[in-house]
Amino acid sequence: MSLKSVDQLIDKFGVSAFASDTPFLKRKVLTSSNACDVGMPFCFYQKLSALKRNQTVWCFTAYLPGKNKRLALFLVNENNKIIEQVYFPRDRKGVLSCQKIQKLLQRSLLSANSDSYRLVA
Repeated sequence: MSLKSVDQLIDKFGVSAFASDTPFLKRKVLTSSNACDVGMPFCFYQKLSALKRNQTVWCFTAYLPGKNKRLALFLVNENNKIIEQVYFPRDRKGVLSCQKIQKLLQRSLLSANSDSYRLVA
């Protein structure tokens, strides 16, 4: 994986928290009751188990579509803030790519100031 290939995916699909799922970025609603989902990192289980019953968070997963390989997971709370992230690549270029995706996702989340742009379950 290279920075150039991730840049091409960003150009093709974009990084928007409020758009529908794409092959590059998918969104899933999580609550404390479905914290047993398979494939979640342990730090996500900890965050989910600490949620109140009526609290909801969203898990954004960035993929390499051609390989169906996860790049990063981001846990977003009801205030549109990233509260936890996990990067799967361990090399420098992979981490830089994931940091770029995180910045774009955070920018998308912060650009929504009105309640009409809040993430809804």
